[in-house]
Amino acid sequence: MLRRFKRSTQGLVAQVLRRTPIASTHLGPPKGIILDFRAWAEERDRGQPFVERGWHHWHIPVREAEVVQSRPPLTLDSAMPVPYREAQLYRYPPLFLAHLRPGRLALSEGVVISPEDRVFDEFSYYWGRTGFQLPIFSRLRLPPMQHRDGIFATILSPGSASPNYYHWLIETLPRIGILEEAGLKDYLLIVPQTLASWQAETLDHLGFGPDQRVGFGEQHWQVDSLLVPSLPGYPGMCRPWAASWLRRRFGVPEGGEGTRRLYVSRSGASQRLVSNEQEVVAALGSLGFEAVSTERMALEEQISLFSKAQFIVGLHGAGLTNALFAPRGTRVLEFMSPVSGYINACYYSLSSAVGQRYMYLLGSHPTVPESAPAGTRRWRENLEISIPALTRAIGILEAAT
Repeated sequence: MLRRFKRSTQGLVAQVLRRTPIASTHLGPPKGIILDFRAWAEERDRGQPFVERGWHHWHIPVREAEVVQSRPPLTLDSAMPVPYREAQLYRYPPLFLAHLRPGRLALSEGVVISPEDRVFDEFSYYWGRTGFQLPIFSRLRLPPMQHRDGIFATILSPGSASPNYYHWLIETLPRIGILEEAGLKDYLLIVPQTLASWQAETLDHLGFGPDQRVGFGEQHWQVDSLLVPSLPGYPGMCRPWAASWLRRRFGVPEGGEGTRRLYVSRSGASQRLVSNEQEVVAALGSLGFEAVSTERMALEEQISLFSKAQFIVGLHGAGLTNALFAPRGTRVLEFMSPVSGYINACYYSLSSAVGQRYMYLLGSHPTVPESAPAGTRRWRENLEISIPALTRAIGILEAAT
């Protein structure tokens, strides 16, 4: 409550500061928002001589907007939760590459700021918060601006600011693919200042070793040239183009069928566990499954393991992201909370993008009374899985076409 009050108070003070001279010093909060980068760049170009247009700020289309329709997920339930219904038909926005000369970048979430001190909304999507709701507008001051020579490309976003295996692979790394499709090669890649070992592994694999990347945190830079690839889509949704690009760049073999049946355990996690995991492992073991934990596996190990998967079963969590590396005909069964507000269709989106058959199985929260308000049923709560339901689900997936 105190933290929320502090943020609210800072936001009000920041509103005042935006109207004072401090806002023009690049130290105060930004003055406003730009909703459409392309329209902004073209408007600025109109006043330039023809031969000088596109010298400072430009926009290169990479892919058109596209609508993706996925097969409905398999389920044991008669009523399908809203997130799954909505994810069956989704419009992905156009992909493009933006360039600013000079370009400004601020804070760990990689806020891109225009020469007139306005934030580009398209690069700053923050889980439902846009416009003046963005955290930067609650800041009373920005760090002092530092100048950097050279050409830089940023893949920073609010989603990359904290390490999350799914969001890093599915939403952050494909922005490098946008740079590739635009034909850009010679630049320094701006990445989070602190990288988890697996993040560094993925960048190394894609050719961005320590000499080709630069860390960025709670800083404020102006660079000679700033390249900004657009965001692939809404957080959690996996664009088929992104899945194909990732599989190709990580050397996932195409064709063939998997032979291994994998249960992805979260036994090493501190929260959101399968409360009756021993029973689940025993039941799955009788059906030819092996339990695996991915937390300490190197990236190459995970790619090698999941590229041989025929079945993948597990509770909603980062380990299921490795379905990205599995054959296109793999069956995926995800254990999911029964609380509608905590149902997440991201792995349905991922499996559909790869071409796999997906099914969800709703469990129950054994430590939360049925009478408890929905808000108390946190998505972090442990989940209990019905063994008869699990056996039925495996049978349905085995028979599915």
